[in-house]
Amino acid sequence: MDIYVVTGMSGAGKSSLLNFMEDNGFYCIDNMPPVLLPKFFELIDSENENINKVAFGMDIRGKEFFNDMLTVIDGLEEKNLDFKLIFLDARDSELIKRFNERRRPHPLSKDGSLKDGIQKEREILKELKDKSDYIIDTSSMKSSDLKDKLYEILSNTITRKKLTIVVESFGFKYGILEEADLVFDVRFLPNPYYLDDLRPLSGLDAEIKEFLEKFDATEEFFKKLVDMLNFLLPNYIKEGKNQLTIGMGCTGGRHRSVYMAERLYEYLKEKKNLTVLKNRDMYKEARNV
Repeated sequence: MDIYVVTGMSGAGKSSLLNFMEDNGFYCIDNMPPVLLPKFFELIDSENENINKVAFGMDIRGKEFFNDMLTVIDGLEEKNLDFKLIFLDARDSELIKRFNERRRPHPLSKDGSLKDGIQKEREILKELKDKSDYIIDTSSMKSSDLKDKLYEILSNTITRKKLTIVVESFGFKYGILEEADLVFDVRFLPNPYYLDDLRPLSGLDAEIKEFLEKFDATEEFFKKLVDMLNFLLPNYIKEGKNQLTIGMGCTGGRHRSVYMAERLYEYLKEKKNLTVLKNRDMYKEARNV
């Protein structure tokens, strides 16, 4: 079993770290009293063999319960239980900035200054920090930097996720695609709806493709779209984005947007991207023709 105890200074990023670990298959418990840690392991051993990655968030918010943490950790070591302790830290000035931005009090500064609370917490956590297997200073880290560090630490436990690209067509008359990260409006293309023989078809049909590809604007738009995505995708991946939804919209979501979504999907798939195609409104329009 892979076991990690996540602790450190308040405001240093423990919640972000635990969220990342949970997204990567860890069973995470935040702010559990340390004294319950041995009981939890007994429960796992006897009740559930499917849990093999666990992370516990423990910090000064536990108040009196936190005083037991060093004793509990020493007890786990005596039992030869294999676990790793991750300590998150940041400069005092950065912690003060983060607390001021979030307008939340420090757990130890209710009766004093924020700086005094941080100093008091450092004194309490000093011995715990000295025992830690990993110390991460998040002072100058962006979210993507923290993820990179965790991929490094957890390299034997998790694999870096690939970016999943969802390409979805929709009709503006039925509402914009709210979950989209990028939306492209292809209503500038000639509309097959106004041709009686093309109206019952969809953008998946060869006749619609042949009609739209006669126009220079279709090819020019697709070329510019691909150029932009070739620039954006590596940067999204660098920033740690796991899913990107690209919305392709026309009036009814049946002809032009479906054609362009299908074409983009095939292009991205050919480039070995993990891609999903959806056509939200294609069949709604069919009921109206």
